[in-house]
Amino acid sequence: RTAGMLGERLGDTDVVIHSSERGRLKQALIKLGWPAEDLAGYIDGEAHPIALAEDPAAAAAGAPGAFALRPYQRQAVDAFWAGGSGVVVLPCGAGKTLVGAASMARSSTTTLILVTNAVSARQWKEELIRFTSLTDDEIGEYSGSRKEIRPVTIATYQVLTMKRKGVYPHLD
Repeated sequence: RTAGMLGERLGDTDVVIHSSERGRLKQALIKLGWPAEDLAGYIDGEAHPIALAEDPAAAAAGAPGAFALRPYQRQAVDAFWAGGSGVVVLPCGAGKTLVGAASMARSSTTTLILVTNAVSARQWKEELIRFTSLTDDEIGEYSGSRKEIRPVTIATYQVLTMKRKGVYPHLD
């Protein structure tokens, strides 16, 4: 079940795994009933400038369109960066997209955003254009109807997890 996924043996308990095989190996181990803890972390993305269009002074003065992150949103961004990953759980309208945009601005790298449907993808794009320095040309949609790969790509889970003849064609 793990044929072709394992590389050079480094010792009694350590084996090199190519980064492209991490996901498949974890799935195979889970199917065998073995827990899989991935400690490899993330790799840095390609640099791409993204700035948050935050203006706390204008927001405090009530200027139309101006905004400032709320303390709990800033705390969520800080927690994400301290831990390297995370899940933001907030009620509707509490600013999860802003937390995502602020995280993107902090990393200033190319970004893949996964959403549940094309409507959510378009909403994310509108919010990113509104709250960041990103332009329409920098944001792509990768869905059933569009296949745009840009510095920031918003994709649907359904498209990325679609399998044909045992292969995930869109993960390339």
